[in-house]
Amino acid sequence: MIRCVSPGWLSLEDLQFLQPAETVYQPQFISTAEIQQHIPTVIAFTQAAKAQDNYYLWGGTVAPNYDCSGLMQAAFKSVGVWLPRDAYQQEAFTQTIDIKELQPGDLIFFGTPQKATHVGLYLGNNCYIHSSGKDQGRNGIGIDELSSQGDKVSQAYYKELRGAGRVVKSYEPQVR
Repeated sequence: MIRCVSPGWLSLEDLQFLQPAETVYQPQFISTAEIQQHIPTVIAFTQAAKAQDNYYLWGGTVAPNYDCSGLMQAAFKSVGVWLPRDAYQQEAFTQTIDIKELQPGDLIFFGTPQKATHVGLYLGNNCYIHSSGKDQGRNGIGIDELSSQGDKVSQAYYKELRGAGRVVKSYEPQVR
């Protein structure tokens, strides 16, 4: 029996039990139309994550404690769509759209003029869901307004709004 030292890690003595894969990984193609059909499930995933007791965890990619990009990655992974890990990578990966064209399921990016440092999932009605820290956010998953008129958290993020992107493909890392 393989024992986990901590989540994601194996003890050295358990390495002997690992075996090579018998088949080469074959990425599954998922069309833009299929991704769009799965958006309600992606949104439901984020709302279910919000309903659990959670707090913001920098680097968090598994339930219940996520960081912003980890929540987006997990939500899309739940429907078989892979996203890059960090907000700035997710921004570069998505198809850029105008804020006026936002649809539920689009990603909204925040940060400095140089780099996206935060990401949320657009829900519609000028609202988005995201995992934010305790210094500028809600210390966990929350829903905020994409507006300069919202509460303190909404206003702080709105000041850092960079743009938006639509997920139109699944990420496949390049193997060298």
